Amino acid sequence: MELPLPLWLLPAVPRADRATSEYLPAGQEDLTLSLDACDYIRGKQVNPRDAIRALKRRISHRNPNVQMLGLKLTDTCVKNGGHHFLVEVASRDFMDYLTGILDQQSTTVEVREKILALIQSWAHTFQSRPDLTYVCDVHRTLVAAGHRFPKPEKTNASMIDTMTPMD
Repeated sequence: MELPLPLWLLPAVPRADRATSEYLPAGQEDLTLSLDACDYIRGKQVNPRDAIRALKRRISHRNPNVQMLGLKLTDTCVKNGGHHFLVEVASRDFMDYLTGILDQQSTTVEVREKILALIQSWAHTFQSRPDLTYVCDVHRTLVAAGHRFPKPEKTNASMIDTMTPMD
């Protein structure tokens, strides 16, 4: 069994760091950098697990702006990273990680709302994909636990038909 590389040696880390830099203006993602990261993932130049590790590192950042950029980058990669990446996003490891952030006292309202919005959007998108249904299970669990989800955005629904095809 091959041991995973230390996080700082992963090729996905520099791309995730640049696309979610704390030096970017608050609330403004750099779409060029985000799409570069997506292309890197979609082109299978990085293991999707390693990409998730790099994204989790940014979503765990102490700066809520970096967390928001990390969540936005994750969503951009969901829409453009290919099926092999979607499987990792829908994994128990990543989804449980996101729900764990919801319960942390240090999590800002904005980050919490973004996580809920993404889970809701992904659950709606993945509902007919048997290999991605854990997202739907998590969504149902959060609804049952009383989490308030935002009203679905029309733009999210439009992404369903344009989602990247399975590889």
